[in-house]
Amino acid sequence: MNYTELGQEILSLVGGRDNVSGLTHCATRLRFNLRDEGKAQTEKLKETPGVLGVVQSGGQYQVIIGNDVNHVYKPIMAICKLDEGDARAQNGEKKGWGSRLIDTITGIFTPVLPAITAAGMLKAVLALCTAFGWLTAADSTYQVLNFMADAAFYFLPVLLANSAAKKFGCNPYIAMLLGGMLLHPNFIAMVTAAKETGEGVSFLGLPVYAASYSSSVIPAILIVLAQSYIEPVADRISPKAIKFFTKPLITALVAGLLGLLVLGPVGYIVATWIADGINALNTYAGWLVPLILGAFFPLMVMTGTHYGIIPIGINNRMTTG
Repeated sequence: MNYTELGQEILSLVGGRDNVSGLTHCATRLRFNLRDEGKAQTEKLKETPGVLGVVQSGGQYQVIIGNDVNHVYKPIMAICKLDEGDARAQNGEKKGWGSRLIDTITGIFTPVLPAITAAGMLKAVLALCTAFGWLTAADSTYQVLNFMADAAFYFLPVLLANSAAKKFGCNPYIAMLLGGMLLHPNFIAMVTAAKETGEGVSFLGLPVYAASYSSSVIPAILIVLAQSYIEPVADRISPKAIKFFTKPLITALVAGLLGLLVLGPVGYIVATWIADGINALNTYAGWLVPLILGAFFPLMVMTGTHYGIIPIGINNRMTTG
C-alpha cells in the first residue's frame, strides 16, 4: 500500500488542508479537527481502499485506518504543516465543553503514549526476568533496566509540557523548561529538607508548596496553559530590539513563579483528591470500576472519550504507586 497516496486521498476527501485545524492519531484512527465537517465526503471516504470506517464524535472527525495509522498520519502532517499545533485556530470552533475537553486531553496525551508504552513494556520484561529467576532486584542489570523504565514516568511533566505547548499553541521549549523547573534536583532537595525540618520554602516571602512533582500530570498542563496566555503578552510588551531576550525571560519568569507558587500546588492537590476518590471507590465498591469500564469502554473508544481515563490512571500511579 502506498501510504503517501492514501494520506493525500484522505486529506482531499476531508476537505483539503485548509479545512484541517488539528490532527492527532491513536492506535488505529486519524482524529481530525475540521473547520467545516460538511465539506468532508464521508461516503467516499468509507469506500476508499485502506479506510476501515469513519466516525464523527466528540468534536472529532475520525478516520479508522488500523495498525498502519502512523504511516498515513505522517504524510498528511507533512502536507498540512500542523507539527506545532495551533489551539488558537481551533478555539473558534463551536463545540461543547465536553468535546473541547476530550479533544484537549487527546492532543496532550496521545503524543506521549509511545514513551509510556515503552516504559510499561520494560517493566513487563523486568517482571518476567524476576519471575523466571533470571534477575533479582539487587542485580545491577535489573537496576539499570528499572531506571530506564522509570525515566518516562519520572520526567512525565516535561513530556506533557511539550505536547501541551503544541496543543495550546505556545513555545514547546519554554514549556519543557517550565516542566524541568518542577523536577530540578535543587528544588527536590529543598522540598525534601522542608519536609524533614518543617521549615517552609519561600520566594520573596511567598510560600512555595513543598510538593514533589515527579510523575505528576496536572501541574505541568496547568502551567503550560498559563504560558499560552503569558507568552503573547510578553511578545507585545517586549521592545522589538531586545524581544529575542525579553520575551522568553518574561514568559519563563512569570509562568515559572506562577507554577511554583499557585498552579503547581493546585494541580498537586487536585491530583491527590482524584487519587483518594478512586481509591475510596476501589476500597468500598471494588467491583464497580471494572464493571463500568468493561461495559462502556468500546463505546468510549468509538467516541474518543477513553482518553479521559489516561490521565486518571497516570495520576494514580504518581500519587499511590
